[in-house]
Amino acid sequence: VYNKVDNVAIPVESFSLVSDEAVSTKIFTFISLYRKTIDKSDAQEITDSLIKYCKEYDVNPKLMTALFARESGFNKYAVSSSGAMGLGQLLRSTADGLGVTDPFDIDQNVMGSTRYIRSLIDRFQGPDRLNYAVAGYFEGPNSVKRGGGFKLKSKSYVEDIYKVCNRI
Repeated sequence: VYNKVDNVAIPVESFSLVSDEAVSTKIFTFISLYRKTIDKSDAQEITDSLIKYCKEYDVNPKLMTALFARESGFNKYAVSSSGAMGLGQLLRSTADGLGVTDPFDIDQNVMGSTRYIRSLIDRFQGPDRLNYAVAGYFEGPNSVKRGGGFKLKSKSYVEDIYKVCNRI
């Protein structure tokens, strides 16, 4: 069971701590380079939604951008083998609980995914709470809570997201 990550800087969790005025441009550029086939209007809609909901829920937009890169590669129509859908790969039950009626709608998925990660950040306490929240997004918050930490596979997932986040 893990609660720490190795050899990677943990990003700030809060939107208000990402003071870079060019964050929107950085995110748009990252999305466009990451998914070279993405329609520019979709990349812009993802960027605009990220800024809007990350500000509303006080989440680092670079963190959410990295999470979407890892979860769906910015494919708004992505569906996993477990049935998770859209940019943030929301399960139907999670989407329903977050008020997401169309998980393939960019704005709804960004809202739901950002709201969900905020709820996970708030659920955990202490200096490692962002690690727990991101791991909880991957393996389920109840598993992380019950286990008092996260699995090796989740540790790799968290480290991957942080590495991407730190490149944006």
